[in-house]
Amino acid sequence: MSIGRTVSGAGAPEEVFYSIFESGRWRIGVAVSSSGTLMVEFPLESIWGFLDELSDRFGPISIIESNEKTSEPRDQIRRYLDGTRKRFNTPIDLRCMDFQRLVLEETCRIPFGKTASYGEIARRIGNPRSARAVGAALNANPIPLIIPCHRVIGSDGSLVGFGGGIRTKKLLLDHESAG
Repeated sequence: MSIGRTVSGAGAPEEVFYSIFESGRWRIGVAVSSSGTLMVEFPLESIWGFLDELSDRFGPISIIESNEKTSEPRDQIRRYLDGTRKRFNTPIDLRCMDFQRLVLEETCRIPFGKTASYGEIARRIGNPRSARAVGAALNANPIPLIIPCHRVIGSDGSLVGFGGGIRTKKLLLDHESAG
């Protein structure tokens, strides 16, 4: 998986392309820049909420609906959810602070069907006392599923802290353990 970074220059707003799609029981929003996947909302609760968050996080941008420009991440997410894909290799445009980048990159290393605790992630990035900060960084993950924050669990094995809800986290982990 390639993780890139784009910085918008002066002049015209950056173009960001998005699409809303369904895969099985899930409704999902995905947005991409010229460098890669910028944001995934899973499960999508509101198109307008998704577009507002996109604008708030990455504005000023020009938001354009495009199934063509978002086809690669959409296809990979669909295949992950239908059980025919275990790894993502779509480019990512990750715009965050260094600590969050370390956490998200380490989270990408958790294999399909496996889990790691917040404390384990903290240790792996060389910050053993930062389990809570790891949780905060994962809570702000703009690209769930592709960056598999659902694979991060409590130190006692409990399912905690997932933006899509604990029920969704359990469904994703069950999906992976069955695959």
